Amino acid sequence: MHRAHPTVPYMTPGDLKASAKAMTSHLPAFPGKDLLFYGGLGALTVAGALEWPVALAIGGATYVVRGRAGEETEADAGEAAGTGRTGEARQAPQRSEG
Repeated sequence: MHRAHPTVPYMTPGDLKASAKAMTSHLPAFPGKDLLFYGGLGALTVAGALEWPVALAIGGATYVVRGRAGEETEADAGEAAGTGRTGEARQAPQRSEG
């Protein structure tokens, strides 16, 4: 009777770390602070402390507000670096009288 002898590749801890880094580099960044907030919101929902529509509304509103705040922060950083438009450039041009 013939037995199959499968070959199992030997992976070092360094190989595992490199593979994990390569896989996670394709995922969007998700800061720990946000993970804690949304995880807590989900835990409260599962525990029954919040109804799911309320948790969804809170999570969605928080995501939108934080996204807009991030865009404003990036725009402010661009202005400080001189790559964005300044506050004067955003204002409508004033007509000269006369």
